[in-house]
Amino acid sequence: MGDYKALPFATYDLAVYLPGGAVLLVLIQYAFSTLLSQPIVPPVSVSGHSLVDDVVLAVLWLSGSYLAGHLGAFLSTYVVERFVHNALGYPSDVWIEKERTVGAGISARQTISGIFSRNVRQFRWDFVSIITMVFLFPAWPFFILFLMFKPVGFYTPKLPDHIQNDVMDAFKKTRSSVEVGEGTRWEKVVEHYVANNCPPAYMRMYNYLVIYGALRLLSFIMLVACWVILLKSVAAVCFFDEWYFSLRRLMIYGAAASAGYMAMLAFAKFNRRYFEESIMALLLETNSRNSTRPLPSIARLR
Repeated sequence: MGDYKALPFATYDLAVYLPGGAVLLVLIQYAFSTLLSQPIVPPVSVSGHSLVDDVVLAVLWLSGSYLAGHLGAFLSTYVVERFVHNALGYPSDVWIEKERTVGAGISARQTISGIFSRNVRQFRWDFVSIITMVFLFPAWPFFILFLMFKPVGFYTPKLPDHIQNDVMDAFKKTRSSVEVGEGTRWEKVVEHYVANNCPPAYMRMYNYLVIYGALRLLSFIMLVACWVILLKSVAAVCFFDEWYFSLRRLMIYGAAASAGYMAMLAFAKFNRRYFEESIMALLLETNSRNSTRPLPSIARLR
């Protein structure tokens, strides 16, 4: 086993949790100050010295941003990640299905469209999924268009065809009791195996992890922004007899909803790339022990 060292603590935190949490706090602050006329963070006066008070406020905001980022990332795994995987399937399952159908002359696009149609028909409704769909209300128009046109090319696996047997042989070297198959989440074993046996490859994977984590949180934040606009508009109509949806507000709402939807699709794309990088790293690692000829990098396959 290689000398695997934990990745720097600050990388994911600085790229995802802190900025995402800061934006969430600003949205919450805006919502509280406009809907309830009460700021969520009152003025700080600890020592009466402006510099000390500013430092205390900065520490409070940094701490609050970090915690809000963690909370937002956790919630985004339910309302964004789980929804995407329920609708499109896990990248590993999509790849296995593609490997089955590629020999039958069925294109990858047809395969993924079939998976999407099947998942929509068999979508399981429970309390969490209902709450998720309510939260995703601003993106509903885009979902309808997706149902109609099925633009699934971004989710098409870019791995070479007919490598499933090679992957299964390489996977046996992990000595896991999990089998390569749909729904077994065997890709998690691959991730840990690569992390401990091929650190350079895992560093590349980590880049994708940071990117798709940031996009997942961005999608969640944009949807929260849409709900802030909606709630403020409803409050204006109900309590102040004022129509709040001006053209400018409608444009901001539409832009936020579009950004949330596009970030959701981008999350799915980079989540797929993360899986593909882990598979190629597994093949590279096992191939290097048995042959001096390396396999091509996944970077050349995108």
